[in-house]
Amino acid sequence: MLCKVRLNPQYLALWDSRWSADLILSTWEQAESGDVSGRYEYSVGNSGGGFDRIMFDFELNEDPRDFELFDEDRDTSIVLNKRDDRRPRIEIPIPVYSADMSFGSISLNVMLARAKAAKAWNTFVGTGEGGYPDELIPYKDHVITQVATGHFGVNAETIKRARIVVLKYAQGAKPGLGGHLLADKVTPDVARIRETVPYVSLFSPFPFHNVYSVEDHYRHV
Repeated sequence: MLCKVRLNPQYLALWDSRWSADLILSTWEQAESGDVSGRYEYSVGNSGGGFDRIMFDFELNEDPRDFELFDEDRDTSIVLNKRDDRRPRIEIPIPVYSADMSFGSISLNVMLARAKAAKAWNTFVGTGEGGYPDELIPYKDHVITQVATGHFGVNAETIKRARIVVLKYAQGAKPGLGGHLLADKVTPDVARIRETVPYVSLFSPFPFHNVYSVEDHYRHV
């Protein structure tokens, strides 16, 4: 009897140009076990290093062969408010911040880890539409709070403690459909922050239903 061993076709179908099959499977394994995968490559994927490798393209007036770049000449900082309209000018040393991820879609531990990383890099992290847990208060100078279409967890206190507020006018992750947090993820802690009922699915409309013009936006803000 002749036996042939080959890779599972489902494994081969998982990967794409960024996320290798090993990277996807290792993520599943780590989510289930809480431990680093011992079976799959979990750190690089198909990117060759991701953001660990960044190439800067400089416009040079001189012959590049005569140009030497010193450490003091390198500046990756960016000013977030350049209008000089009496609002604070906030500058971050790297042109990177951590995008919005909601409490409920991710755990409090993940939110804290992201906030600590934002503080270490002196940049920002977004709360997403899941509200602003009090555990993030020690990192408030590095937290962006979001006002989204479902208004979950939005109140004057959380808005006042944030240096930056984001108004999300549409659900970009699911265009046209809005947001959806499964009932199993609406734990008592998540429900308390979002000011809803535990273990009931939460839906966010695609747009703000009270904002359809510039004047509506002004009143909304």
